[in-house]
Amino acid sequence: MGIFNFFKKDPQQLLDQAERLIQQGEPERALRQAQDVLGNGSPALSGRAESLVRQAREAIVEAALQKAERAEESGYIDDAAEWILSVMEHVENDEQRRELQERADQFKEQAEKETQEKLLSELATSARPGGPATPADLDHQYEALIGMLDDDVESHYKNRPVIFKRAYVWLNEGSAEEAWEALEGLTAADPGDPVLRLERGRCRLMLAEPELALEDFEAVWETFGDEPLDVAATISVPTLWAEAMLALKRPAELVERLAAVSDPAEGDIGLCHRYALALVAAEDHQGAETYIQNAREHFPKDPEFPHLLAGLFQAAGRSVDAIDTLEEQIRPACTGPNCSRHPLYIPSVRSLAGLYLDENRNIERARELVELIAVRQGTLRGEDFLLLAEYHERSGDPEAAAEATAEAKRLKEEGEELIAHEQQNPLQSNKKAALG
Repeated sequence: MGIFNFFKKDPQQLLDQAERLIQQGEPERALRQAQDVLGNGSPALSGRAESLVRQAREAIVEAALQKAERAEESGYIDDAAEWILSVMEHVENDEQRRELQERADQFKEQAEKETQEKLLSELATSARPGGPATPADLDHQYEALIGMLDDDVESHYKNRPVIFKRAYVWLNEGSAEEAWEALEGLTAADPGDPVLRLERGRCRLMLAEPELALEDFEAVWETFGDEPLDVAATISVPTLWAEAMLALKRPAELVERLAAVSDPAEGDIGLCHRYALALVAAEDHQGAETYIQNAREHFPKDPEFPHLLAGLFQAAGRSVDAIDTLEEQIRPACTGPNCSRHPLYIPSVRSLAGLYLDENRNIERARELVELIAVRQGTLRGEDFLLLAEYHERSGDPEAAAEATAEAKRLKEEGEELIAHEQQNPLQSNKKAALG
């Protein structure tokens, strides 16, 4: 169901709003408004709707090219290519499409070259993992990272001490343990600094301390607001807060507080993911289905929403709908001569194989799906071997089923040993002791 049908607004009002949205720098929303009128409005308004669709597409392309330029200037060449490729569907001129494709290809080649050069440099200098080799490297990495923040947010990160810069780089590389001591010390000395509270909250969340992370996010919410913090719109305070609430298994509170800011039309896909998960966890099945269907229309390329929807169908006993949803999702990645070039969402493939086996129908399709997982991953994981074991059991080969089950058990035990080893990390232990 599109925006026009969902809100049932007058077509003229939708076009007026679309025109305002273009002027306000929100062409994606404007495009959806104008397209709804184009498909559902009166013939008398179709000319204006077509014009606004064209204007919105041009604005979307222009905004993406500006972001690509900024990403290039900040050293994120691969992101620059992705920005260009993300709007190719909005470029109608064939010559412009060719030029943009060539530009994106050049960025991709440059990014691959720089990655190789960086790897060689790190090997040559034997730099400590997760940390810059020199102060100059640190400044370069830090400036590149904050360059991807929204301008107003970035201003809060300027003129920070070296200890914070190093912690920030570590945190964004996934080394929360490395960043913890510095962020905790800095925040304790200046608890009123919203940047320190925000980054300590992120660190706490990564270190599995969601309740403490909530305190930090609550403290900075008013400062940073509901909007995304970065130009790519991948993170916001509500998104981080929602992540912590899900970890604490408090979905109902999440749904109640974030209902007003989780509209898929706003384009915050990270927040939409978490809101959908909360609806499912709160067992609001009808609300979850309606919301996820709406989100799928706004994010048609995202793999998580159809996967969640299939799970809802399965829980409701609608296995045929679940199977159809997942088959439709993975079809582009499993057919045609360019199969391997299409992205494949492995969790959906596993779920689909499990559905076929649970229903004891078309189990050969389940075997094909497990083989597809093996090709894409280069190996099978424990959960894949369990699927394989069930397939062999249902196809009348108990010996093969036993072998697959044994391999799944071996991989599980190896994983548990790895987790146990990581939990012995003294940095993690000291951090928990400091929290009391």
